[in-house]
Amino acid sequence: MEHNNNSNDYTVVTSKDGKLILRVNKEEKTVYLGSFYSVSRDINQLISQLGGVKPYDIIIIFGIATGEYLPQLKEGLSKNNKVLIFEPDEKIFSDFLKSKNAKLITLDDKIKLFKFNSDNNSLREILNFEINDYELERIKFGFYANYNVIYREELGTFVEGLKQTISGGYVDRVTNLVHSKTWFNCFLKNVKFMAESTPTNYLENIFKKRPAIIVSAGPSLEKNVHKLKKIQDRFVIITGGRTLRTLLNEGIRPDFLCVVDPVENTYTLVKDFLKSNIPLVFYEGSNPNVVNEHKGKKIYFTGNYFTNEILGKEVKTLAYGGSVAHTCMGLGVHLGCDPIIFMGQDFAFTNEKLHANNATHKEEKNDIEDIEDSIFVDDVFGNKVRTNPTYNEFRIKMESLIQVFSNITYINATEGGANIKGTKVMSLDEVASSIEKNEFSKNIDEYLVKNEDVDLEKIINKFNETLECMMNIKKDCKKAIDLSEKLNDYFEKGNKVDIIKINNKLDKIDDNLNKAFEEFAFVDFLLYPTTQYVLGNDKFLILPDDSDKVAGKKIALRVKALYEGILNVIEEAVPLINKYVFNK
Repeated sequence: MEHNNNSNDYTVVTSKDGKLILRVNKEEKTVYLGSFYSVSRDINQLISQLGGVKPYDIIIIFGIATGEYLPQLKEGLSKNNKVLIFEPDEKIFSDFLKSKNAKLITLDDKIKLFKFNSDNNSLREILNFEINDYELERIKFGFYANYNVIYREELGTFVEGLKQTISGGYVDRVTNLVHSKTWFNCFLKNVKFMAESTPTNYLENIFKKRPAIIVSAGPSLEKNVHKLKKIQDRFVIITGGRTLRTLLNEGIRPDFLCVVDPVENTYTLVKDFLKSNIPLVFYEGSNPNVVNEHKGKKIYFTGNYFTNEILGKEVKTLAYGGSVAHTCMGLGVHLGCDPIIFMGQDFAFTNEKLHANNATHKEEKNDIEDIEDSIFVDDVFGNKVRTNPTYNEFRIKMESLIQVFSNITYINATEGGANIKGTKVMSLDEVASSIEKNEFSKNIDEYLVKNEDVDLEKIINKFNETLECMMNIKKDCKKAIDLSEKLNDYFEKGNKVDIIKINNKLDKIDDNLNKAFEEFAFVDFLLYPTTQYVLGNDKFLILPDDSDKVAGKKIALRVKALYEGILNVIEEAVPLINKYVFNK
């Protein structure tokens, strides 16, 4: 029995075991998308690939076909599962939405179907939106039937994008966990400098259509940095802290110094050059010693709406990625520069080095040793070069930015390192020859003025409100911990308590805290480890076969852990605010 859908690409037919299957015409060949004899076997193989379905699993499937696997898959789902299905074929995707099985998705918010168009940036956006960072370990992946044969190239691209997204998620999570307290301290120390500095808004498009060179500290920098001196007046030069000494020693004066890392080594690299009067670009998470001791003009950006609120201005962000190179590129885009040229942007261990030798501090070790998680990627010459997941993630983010700001020409004048998609590979000599020999004024003093919208008294009042709110949160946390203990005693010992009344009180406290943290979002820096622990800890997960007693105890323990974590954060944050904001 055939169901012709008037498509030249495929026909829906009934398999030998009575299920719908696609007969596909691809590249002048006719094949079935699955087993014509046993679709049931294809379904069982998919479930087997997934290793069964456990509560809270995040299931990612490549290929929807006719959706015949959905009924069996749905049977094993709990309310806490997520299923994300990606279909590479536009025709199959659109026709499935008209089929009877489409109702199994539209009526179930646990299952979502997406069209995969071989654009890994779009894939990353979807995955990052749908999957929380504490859920990374719960991801399971499978492909349906013989999608791995018929859509082999598309599957390869999809798997690579999935791996990159998961790897990037791990990198971001570790970074947030390691630096949560550091970022909070930086914010409190830097906010007063932001009040006295120039917001990025004032510099938008001031160098429209002027060429910019982003100088990074990759191992290849030493091959061509000396060539920049003679042509520096023809380019806007943007650098990070590590390459500041390198440029100044070569007689090259950068126009902007971007510093975003909070760690102490950031200060060590630039401390001897902070009187050079080069405009500093920073944000609330930058190393505060650099910001404090820098003697020149300061320009700030922010990625935190609380900062915008207390400063009384919505500031243009440059927070585009995990490294200072992304900020430098974002600044170039914001200034209106075109083209944007990269130097020393290896994103790799070229010649088995971490950085260029002339961008390495005397106390640092620059030769790499065996790295367990090293990988190899294509370099600018078509060969392979060693890198690691963190550097590779930075490269992928840069490629994403290049796609977002695609109206600009990007040139990679790095003489080595990983290839950056979206850039044209040229030597610095070729770049210099291709750019018109027109020098232009790079004096920006007229733009480097204080944000007149900032009211210092308003900032102080906002932090006073914050402290008052924190005192109320502290009281609520203590109440919630007490209620959670009563809840636990009820399920553990059978103590008589009014469960409904306790839950209502906890719901009210939850509402109060959600409103408070929405208003004072900068505390999220400190809260991150607590939320990761509570939301990502399997011991708090309620399973379908848990008895009411077991489920109740898990809820009580989770509530207690959450509010104890929040209480600890408040007790840690209050003295820091008093110390750095009020000098108490």
